[in-house]
Amino acid sequence: MIVEKRINNNVALARKNGQQLIVMGKGVGFGKHSGDQIVEDQVEKTFYSEGSLNLEQMASLITDASGADIEVVDGIIRYGQVQIKESLNPNIFFTLLDHICFSLQRYEKQMDISNPLDWEIKKFYPIEHGIGKFAVTLIREQLKVNISDAEASFIALHFVNAQIESSAHHEGVQMVEMTNDILQLVRYQLNCDYDEDSWYFQRFITHLRYYLMRQKNGVIQENGDQNELVDMVFSRFNKEKNCVNLIDYYLQEKQGWHTSNIEKMYLILHLRNLVEKKNRS
Repeated sequence: MIVEKRINNNVALARKNGQQLIVMGKGVGFGKHSGDQIVEDQVEKTFYSEGSLNLEQMASLITDASGADIEVVDGIIRYGQVQIKESLNPNIFFTLLDHICFSLQRYEKQMDISNPLDWEIKKFYPIEHGIGKFAVTLIREQLKVNISDAEASFIALHFVNAQIESSAHHEGVQMVEMTNDILQLVRYQLNCDYDEDSWYFQRFITHLRYYLMRQKNGVIQENGDQNELVDMVFSRFNKEKNCVNLIDYYLQEKQGWHTSNIEKMYLILHLRNLVEKKNRS
């Protein structure tokens, strides 16, 4: 691994096996010049260009950010990783750093903005929203900037995106909007005015969330040896099956996604449970 450009004492633009990357680690860039070898034992993190940011933009972000900004972002991501317990796209470091630096600039200019999806994000992504709240507190404590509470939802979306392997902010917004659209469709089709604070609603939301992530990532679940079970569920719960077919049609029209029969079966069972629990309450 060789240096292409030293960014600062702890960051360098490098090349390994013909591929450019950014490396971070204590002292990794200290005294280095173009063409120098990097001591790989010093490398703590590596980043590759992905999504909307190229390596030059990523390097510029680190150059412009303060050491305190970088430390706060690293702390938020480490906390988020523990809470989510799923692998995250490593480039969340740059997208989140970009967002927070811009938020600090907005604060200085007294440009406070609201998030129109704040309610949906709190309901559909409570873990990620909790990370956002932690981030707001950490920024206030470490950077001494009293940013708005609304930033929690914006930051939460970065962690939603990092789980669906996308660095584009609009992907997370789309997930929230699609979740909301599907809930409205279910409410209308099944005449189900569910309790949004109940455990059975949250269980359905969790399934819906990972279902959409699988669709987004092209993960298709096949029937395997469960054809008889699928057929039984389809024939027994006709009303829920019609509702799921409408969800499938909605996603085909909006995203070009197709839902396998096994995915439909699981959705039907979750919808059935949602309706039954509501009727018993």
